[in-house]
Amino acid sequence: MLPKTDIEKYGGKAAILSHIRDNTDLPVPPYEVKEAGQRLEPILPAFNRMAKPVIVRSSSPHEYDGFEGIFDSVPDVNDQNDLEQAVKQVEASATNERARAYAEQHGIPIDEKMHVIIQEQSPSHFCGGMLRHPNNPDLVFLTMFSGRGRYSQHYRSFLFDERDPKEPRENRGFTSSTCSSFEKFDPEDAGFLVDSYKKVEALRQITEDRALFVEFGWHPFVVYQARPFKKRETADFGLPETGRNSEKALRTDFCFGITPPEGLVFPALKSLGETESKSIIVDFLHRSDRESVVLNGTDRRLRMHLGDLAYVPSEERERYRAEIMKNWHLEHDMYSESPYCLVIPSAHRENYDVDLSVPKMGALLLGETDNFLVHGLMRLVKQASVSMGLSSGLTFTDFYEGITSGDNVRIISNGKEAVAIRE
Repeated sequence: MLPKTDIEKYGGKAAILSHIRDNTDLPVPPYEVKEAGQRLEPILPAFNRMAKPVIVRSSSPHEYDGFEGIFDSVPDVNDQNDLEQAVKQVEASATNERARAYAEQHGIPIDEKMHVIIQEQSPSHFCGGMLRHPNNPDLVFLTMFSGRGRYSQHYRSFLFDERDPKEPRENRGFTSSTCSSFEKFDPEDAGFLVDSYKKVEALRQITEDRALFVEFGWHPFVVYQARPFKKRETADFGLPETGRNSEKALRTDFCFGITPPEGLVFPALKSLGETESKSIIVDFLHRSDRESVVLNGTDRRLRMHLGDLAYVPSEERERYRAEIMKNWHLEHDMYSESPYCLVIPSAHRENYDVDLSVPKMGALLLGETDNFLVHGLMRLVKQASVSMGLSSGLTFTDFYEGITSGDNVRIISNGKEAVAIRE
């Protein structure tokens, strides 16, 4: 870990970014740090010299190893008035509702101390993330996207295997876009990015025992930040044959975390993502018999709550849908006496923080993991002691159809493969 004095003075994000800038040849957009409590005037000469627009980013002391995406960033800042408003917004996010909820969930005391990064906004066409698998170190996940907004982002992905770097790796939970009909990811680009990742990885002062999550811009290439993710560890036991061809089991090679060879048992919390919960609402809109609305064994009470939204004005449905799903999780969490396994088909497009709605979650079984290198899903995976995922189609598996909330699930994972067995 970098010196605590640097982290306290500049915040976790700026301390790591400065270490990358000063110790590698990787491009980092020019920036200045406004320290907590410092007046803005001394920063203005540097701001005036910067190419516009700039982006104003948070750099809390707590962001060294946590709070991914919790605090605000404000892009497209062009003049002093915009800058003043953006700085106020970022500073205020130090203790906003999301920050307080995250801090309470993780037992972190927070205050209003917030350093601010004022940085030239890269013209990069893509934003992306890179992560070496903490349990399967031959693999590096790469994702990049263009566009802003929940429904206007276009992703490309690549699973780089250092044992065979010229070919994308197939994986049941993360499919390289070079092997699909989506926009192609050039293997040479992947090799360049992995080489750049290794330069950050070599800076052992950032972390000695964690895998690193590195965020970057592409076309042109720049480094935005790096964060410690999960502890690096490997295991050498194999998975049992039990359940290989059973409708009660689900196997995948997309997993994080290592269990004992006999596995860990969790009660299930069965949930829905945006696509699935909206499909229930649509069904209610077009059916006269409300009892006939079924989606792969969805809990009847949850179906009825979502069905009620068919009578809510369309412009208000999304807000209420998110509240229903968040409360579904929180209600279960309130009465749960032990960690549980969240079973959810998707979680990357929700307009609420899924991880903040499941404080006691101990395991995660997730569908739609192709684009998991985004802040919300990274926090969710990081929180779980063990995670499993599929690239798509969780709702169509016999396992998902057969499970109900409260059923026990045994998860066995060696970090390279995992199996979930409904007991």
